[in-house]
This record gives sequence, structure tokens and C-alpha cells, in this order.
Amino acid sequence: QLEAAVSAGGSSDRDGFVSLLRQLVAGLEEHFDFEEQGGLFQDLASSNASLDRIVKRLFQQHVTLRADFRSVLGLADQDKSIDEIGTPLRAAMSALREHEQQETDFVQEALNRDTGAAD
Repeated sequence: QLEAAVSAGGSSDRDGFVSLLRQLVAGLEEHFDFEEQGGLFQDLASSNASLDRIVKRLFQQHVTLRADFRSVLGLADQDKSIDEIGTPLRAAMSALREHEQQETDFVQEALNRDTGAAD
């Protein structure tokens, strides 16, 4: 919805756009906190140093992604137009998609190693 609003530019409801952006940032914060508080990633990486390095890199990406999305939200808080927010938002969304794909790839690789099903 955010990207559709960016595409529509000035014809979009700015207040609704900012509300969705706030929800996205809050959801990402929760999502990253959940991933970083132990659980699956650390369990999968605990017995393998190379997987542990991947988890650390993925968690470092959380820092960058948090900063990127907070920066976009900061533009909204400065009353920048949707058009002005569009480029940094698209870049942040693209980085997030890439990050999520890397996490998916990590889980698949870790499970394949664990079960001996690696290609």
C-alpha cells in the first residue's frame, strides 16, 4: 500500500500514508526484536561457526534497516511530501525484501545442513 501511494504521489492521502508508515516501522521493530531474542536463528547457528557468522551479518542488517526506515519516518515527521519520501522508501523496501530473502536462504541452508540434505 505504501508503494502504491508513492506511485500515486500527490493524489494519495498523506495522513493515511504516514499512518501506514508508522505501522510498518513499528511492525519491523517488533519483528527484528523477536528474531534477535534467541530462537530459531541462534538455534540453527549454534553448532556451526559459518552459520553463526551469517546470523551476525543478518542481525547487523537489522541495524541498518531500522535506521533506514526511521530515516524515512523522519522525513514524514518533517512534513515532506509523499513524492519526497518515495525514493528513500523504495530503497528501504528493496533492502528489506533482499534481507528477508537472505534470511529465508539461511534457514533453508541451515536446515539442509542439519538434515544432511544439502545439494
